[in-house]
Amino acid sequence: MVDAVLDPPSATLLRCAFGRFPTGVTIITCVDAQGQRVGLTANSLVSLSLEPALLGWSLRLQSPSMAAFLQAKHFAVN
Repeated sequence: MVDAVLDPPSATLLRCAFGRFPTGVTIITCVDAQGQRVGLTANSLVSLSLEPALLGWSLRLQSPSMAAFLQAKHFAVN
């Protein structure tokens, strides 16, 4: 797997993206230590800040995905 380094999105682009998601269900994914993709559904996604860009979502402590998300350097919201 290749890690792509991308420029961070502008505050204006983030505001537009965050504003289009008032509530609902998302899929949040990451890659675990073995390179396997891990995903889960979440309905707790909230935008916290534009500068710095921060999102918040909740994961149950007993979730089988917890270890993967704790070690992941990145995650994606779909």
